[in-house]
Amino acid sequence: MFWWKNPKRSKFGRWLDQEGIAQVDFAEKSKVSRNTIWRICNNRDYIPSPVVMKKIMNTARKMDKNKNIQDFLTYKRLTERILPSSLNNVRLRYLMLLR
Repeated sequence: MFWWKNPKRSKFGRWLDQEGIAQVDFAEKSKVSRNTIWRICNNRDYIPSPVVMKKIMNTARKMDKNKNIQDFLTYKRLTERILPSSLNNVRLRYLMLLR
């Protein structure tokens, strides 16, 4: 566990902490920027683009084959944030394919 505990940490951030994986290491393995990984870990309302989410889920599944997108993001939050715009409807459909 790290020297600090952030009570606002997302499910993904808590999972990284439990696994003992540094954000920088995960960013390098998934080929996603460190800033994006930081946002996903520390901002519960942040929903990455489908391409980024696919990279993250592929890397997470290499470490734990049972991980699903629902383990990190809740469906309710996805629908609240994504449904208003038609572009975001495409994102929702893509995220549904990742299950």
